[in-house]
Amino acid sequence: MTMFSPLMIFKNMSKLVLLSLVYACFSLCFAAKPEPFIVEMNSNEPKTIGDIKPAFLVYKDNELPKVSIEYVLRRYIKLFESANAPDVKVDALNRINNLSAKYGLESKKLSIDKVKQSQAVLDSYDKIVDSGVFYQRMDELLYQTAKATMFIGNREESIKRLKLLVGLYPRSQLVDESRFRMAEAYFELGDYPMAEAEYKKIIAFSETDTFHKKARFKAGWAVFRQNRYADAEKLAVQTLDYFPELRKQSSFSVIDDAEQDFVEDTLRLLAILFSKQKDADSIETLQQEIKHKEYAYLLYDALFRLYLGQDRYQDAATVAGNYADRYQGHFESYLMALNGIKAFNKGQFDIREWQEKEEFVANFGINSHYWSLLNEAQRSTVRPHVSAYLGELAHLYYIRMQQAAQRKDAKLAAKSAQTAANYYLTLAETNPGSPSNGEYVFLAAEALYSTGRFPQALSLYERAAFEEAPHDNAAKSGYAAILAFSHLADAQGQLSPPLIEHRQKSIIRYAQVFPDNEKTPVLLNSLANELFDSERYSEAQTQAARVVSNPGASETVMYSSGLVNAHSLFELGRFVEAEGAYQQALTFGRKGDQAILRERLAAAIYKQAEQGLDPVSRAKAYLRVVDVVPE
Repeated sequence: MTMFSPLMIFKNMSKLVLLSLVYACFSLCFAAKPEPFIVEMNSNEPKTIGDIKPAFLVYKDNELPKVSIEYVLRRYIKLFESANAPDVKVDALNRINNLSAKYGLESKKLSIDKVKQSQAVLDSYDKIVDSGVFYQRMDELLYQTAKATMFIGNREESIKRLKLLVGLYPRSQLVDESRFRMAEAYFELGDYPMAEAEYKKIIAFSETDTFHKKARFKAGWAVFRQNRYADAEKLAVQTLDYFPELRKQSSFSVIDDAEQDFVEDTLRLLAILFSKQKDADSIETLQQEIKHKEYAYLLYDALFRLYLGQDRYQDAATVAGNYADRYQGHFESYLMALNGIKAFNKGQFDIREWQEKEEFVANFGINSHYWSLLNEAQRSTVRPHVSAYLGELAHLYYIRMQQAAQRKDAKLAAKSAQTAANYYLTLAETNPGSPSNGEYVFLAAEALYSTGRFPQALSLYERAAFEEAPHDNAAKSGYAAILAFSHLADAQGQLSPPLIEHRQKSIIRYAQVFPDNEKTPVLLNSLANELFDSERYSEAQTQAARVVSNPGASETVMYSSGLVNAHSLFELGRFVEAEGAYQQALTFGRKGDQAILRERLAAAIYKQAEQGLDPVSRAKAYLRVVDVVPE
């Protein structure tokens, strides 16, 4: 390499000054003539010195031409391609790259092929050095030649040129980037100790922090390659410290999009380091050393995602479970529990997946300690996940109950039924006021009913029918509740008086809530007859009258309730109403009962005669018996 002596530098500088003056004159002579200055003199010749007036200048500011960046780039490309002087070629190339980077221009027509760039830079460097001419931006030229040699794959030569730049021009603005490129070259060559040293020099000695973040990150990789895992972890965590907004976060989406890939790479490095040691235990050890746990979720999540990406499903689920166990009081712990379910699902471990869902409901559901720690906004976030798994688990155990019943495994069927019912009821409790709750309670009742748990089923049927929001199975629930009393009677031999009273009230309530249901007249008729048999005539008459006035009642039911209505009125001494009721009963009564009904009709009229206040009214009533019932 040619060395520049002081004398040579002085001669070259003199030549440059002379060339600059010649260039200036040349520019003035051959440049376009915008005529910025006009000298105007008085046309009349002065006669005396006193008549001479000073000349004045008129300055006209011409508008600058409007040109686009693309036009400027094309001119520089043309200059690069046509220039013979190496320094001009290098300067043109610098301008092209700087403008392209500044304005984001990536068109092939407005750029120069990298191979051509590299060859041009190297040729220009050699010509400048061989010529012995002083070049004032030698650091830039060295930097460009280092890049060019790196591009063509000669890393060792690139390192030499970068070292020369750093050594000869320690105050150059390119020193930091040169050190970084030197470190990168060592890293690519596999010389990790040298790479580490150069990365750390940037952190220690650079005047700006432009390359600190990347240097610390790559230093972590270089140390990792030397199997010094603990030191690498510290460097990687220190890299995360450049993003204070990451602390106590469950996602790195809080930082700028441009930095997210870098943060993800840093977390991946940490995950690899943990996987080389003791997995989640290594995370805890690191956090003890740095004396805080503000990256805990991000660190566990990074290790989880590393294992999941490697199809190590059980390891991934174990990491998720470790976090959920160790950080139960943290709101984000439910997210990691979801990760565990995700891992088993992706690995098709069906049994483990169902077990994880059950643990999720137990650990994060409404009856857990975790739930008591949440505010309403947090509960709204967790509730959909809890509800989804409750629904899946309830359905699972309902199916298991049916399968066990088919196999005649009564014990397993009863156990599955109770579990299904519990999940359905918890699901309803998790979402108070939901329009679906009636269905859930109904299904819980069905599960218990199918395994003979009639008292519990009865209560749930009534709740589903009368207390929850209207739903498709509401009437079916109410009717099933009434039927459950029959099963209780069969099981107990007979119903106790309280249960009888309960059943009667349930029928009345059913009729009030579902007056137009086809089963309503049948149930009320049965109740009316039951009340009449118990000599509760007033209540019997009320319910029978409701059936008689119901247009949906069948003829048989209408006749039965018509008799109860008439007989009850008679027993209550309301003979005038009883007469009308008997006459109505005759209209839809059976032929074989006509004689009895007419006899009862006559009795009702006769009783009216007996109640007459005076002989005349009583006589008229007696005579009406003959007119209405002459036989």
